[in-house]
Amino acid sequence: MSEGTRPAYNGDELFPLKVAVTFLLVGFVVYLALEFLLFWPSSFSVFWGEIWGRAVLIDLYLMLLLAGGWAVYRESKTRWKIIWPVLFFATGSIGVLVYILKVLAPLKSWSEMPRFFLGPEKELN
Repeated sequence: MSEGTRPAYNGDELFPLKVAVTFLLVGFVVYLALEFLLFWPSSFSVFWGEIWGRAVLIDLYLMLLLAGGWAVYRESKTRWKIIWPVLFFATGSIGVLVYILKVLAPLKSWSEMPRFFLGPEKELN
């Protein structure tokens, strides 16, 4: 294959990623629905009524979506593409911290930082 050309696209290559992303989004919607159903009548409406409460919840939701999406993109095995986002939703920032430490542990130098973001199986250009 010459420089600058891409391999032929095979739609089946992206199927596990599409399934994992769909699972991530469905899980996030279920997570939000459970929060609204369980906490809306009482503390949730009070918390959402405060400007800092909204800021904290929006920050949490964005962090969960970004970290979950990153894990789905980075991981090569479908089961981990599902397990990590579920752990993030269940444990919040603690789960994301554990994932970051797990990803950083095998790195030996700053030159390996692209592996931190992309994963060990992805090609670096």
